[in-house]
Amino acid sequence: MELEGTQVGRRTMLRAGVGMAAAVGAATLLPAVALAEPKQEDPFAAKLARVRSGELSDNGWEIEKGVDIGGAVWLREVQGTGFSVPLRIGLAQAVLHHVIRRYHYSVDTLRPGDVVGFLPHDRKQPAYQGNHASGTAIDIRPGAYPVGTKELFASQRTAIRSILNECRGLVAWGGDFKVPDQAHFQIAVKPGDKRLEKLVESLAGYRY
Repeated sequence: MELEGTQVGRRTMLRAGVGMAAAVGAATLLPAVALAEPKQEDPFAAKLARVRSGELSDNGWEIEKGVDIGGAVWLREVQGTGFSVPLRIGLAQAVLHHVIRRYHYSVDTLRPGDVVGFLPHDRKQPAYQGNHASGTAIDIRPGAYPVGTKELFASQRTAIRSILNECRGLVAWGGDFKVPDQAHFQIAVKPGDKRLEKLVESLAGYRY
């Protein structure tokens, strides 16, 4: 027969053992938490955040924060003109380059600085001006053709109509706006419109 004190002592030891085991278990978790590596920033996501605004321009294309910063807007030479314009590379650029070249050869000779492409988004400007911030709009000699005026000659307007017809309604001209902006041209459809691809294919062999 065991004495009552011995039984009490064993129960005390058992409880003490359980407590020690729990303490040891908790202690083994602490280093794992303390040594856990900090969450790594996704470099691709960070890059996109530097480039993209998360907003769409009036014609449905994504607004970007700058030129040549890893996004879709880049400074590229307009062949046959001797100058470069920052635009959204791909279909939008191909179409707007056609507009610039045709203007250069059929409306009036253009020089470096005559064509404005990308511009930072400015909410104080009319909504259509935000299309510059997505790289899908150009202004040709905006200083010569202030908004609200009609400075182009009849022969120049006729040549512009010819350019617009070649673009099959996929380019809008500011001269047709309620408040005329004769310097302004923009892509008139949203990204993914299959007609843009077909237009670029049709322009591939165009002789300027």
